Amino acid sequence: MAYFRLEPWDEQRADLRAAIIASTIANVHRPKDRRPFRPKDFMPYLEPEDPRALSERIKQAFKQLDGNETRKPGR
Repeated sequence: MAYFRLEPWDEQRADLRAAIIASTIANVHRPKDRRPFRPKDFMPYLEPEDPRALSERIKQAFKQLDGNETRKPGR
């Protein structure tokens, strides 16, 4: 238990590590005039989210990345 207090290894900690990596990659590819992504933008949540709200958040994230939410992947 003492070691866990120093170096937590639970799933929430793993999610945070993944979110740090995801935000770093997203920030490398974001336009300079957009606000930087934060790790919490990529943290999963246990409460279910309204599918329409989630869809809108995803669209906004892609729009922030390239400024064009209708662009097809790979084009």
